[in-house]
Amino acid sequence: MHSLSEQTVLKHGELIWKEFIEPFGNELKEAYPRLRDSCMLFGQATLAFDAGARMGAVILCRTALESALYTLRYTKRKGLMSWDLLEPPRNEKCEYEMVPLTKLLKFIKNKVTMDQLCELNRIKEDGDFVAHIADRLNREILQAETIEQMGKVRLWISDEEALKDLKGTAMLLQVLGNIAAKEPFLKAEELER
Repeated sequence: MHSLSEQTVLKHGELIWKEFIEPFGNELKEAYPRLRDSCMLFGQATLAFDAGARMGAVILCRTALESALYTLRYTKRKGLMSWDLLEPPRNEKCEYEMVPLTKLLKFIKNKVTMDQLCELNRIKEDGDFVAHIADRLNREILQAETIEQMGKVRLWISDEEALKDLKGTAMLLQVLGNIAAKEPFLKAEELER
């Protein structure tokens, strides 16, 4: 943990990034190449937060986690720092389909704790809120029948919520990195497919 004097010099996002990336240089170095894109997206989230773009930080957190889950689901480890791509799902026209985050959450649910799954869902919901803000605001305002209900309409992501998303994403990417690092290698017959 950093001292209070260091915290005044470093911004919150920068602090979170430094605490996050350190394990990837040591115990999670095998997972980094596989989760590189997710880590870069998370780095962008920390920069966005420090620049005051809280809503951007939130959606980047969601995207970093979705990227990590997709990578874990559709790649398999074949060597110390290498992996094979697996065939993603196709539709009836044989076109590759987008894999929704809800499907990826089903894939990971037995590999993480219930608290971690709840954290994944919370960050997903915050990211979805930002991605669909106009639609959600319109529906919630139109559905509000009283002034009291109107006052409960979520209008924004607070600084505290965005900071919580950054911290949660850092923790979850480390968990997913541990899962990736402990995944067994593909067997020889699986490599020949």
